[in-house]
Amino acid sequence: MIINRSWIDRWVAAINGDAACINTGRGFNCAFTLAIGSERYTLTVHNGRVETVVDNGGPLVASAFTLIADQQTWNNMFAPNPPPMGHAIFAAIGAGTMQFEGDIRPVFQQMTTMSAWLDVARALNGVANVAANPDWHDEWQAVGRYVNVSVDSVQHKVFYFEAGQGIPVLCQHTAGNENRQWRHCPTTRTLDALCTSHYLID
Repeated sequence: MIINRSWIDRWVAAINGDAACINTGRGFNCAFTLAIGSERYTLTVHNGRVETVVDNGGPLVASAFTLIADQQTWNNMFAPNPPPMGHAIFAAIGAGTMQFEGDIRPVFQQMTTMSAWLDVARALNGVANVAANPDWHDEWQAVGRYVNVSVDSVQHKVFYFEAGQGIPVLCQHTAGNENRQWRHCPTTRTLDALCTSHYLID
């Protein structure tokens, strides 16, 4: 796939016509730039809708931030089944395949919107391979509890799930996530097989 102005225009039309993008993008008012190989595209956004796209704008074209990567990195990002560390903006930045310049605040503020934009881009390029639904158990062995944890003399009420027995394994999710991150994850199945125990902190 070659990402050029024609593809960008198709993507913008799909973004502006997507209900999820419109809903999450309310309040997204910003101009930013995608540097894709040697080409630069500055998108001006108002209330989540892309109003203009400027090719290779000069210093007089306003842009709050720029995401910089080669064609292959963007191809990975927009693939229906992106490879590990190519599935999200911060993953690619962390892996060193994408660089960031400018004001980081609108990226954090609109990460949900930009994730919806990535979903739209992937839909333009094909259909994702979705794993089959996991087996549904009539009974679940996980038990949820609250515990008080004191950190720096401040008390926190923490909810967690406990299951199995043996050597404990603590699974701590990242910000904005919870125990579904591991519920049907092949990793925790492997951990279960190894030590028959895991703890999920929610």
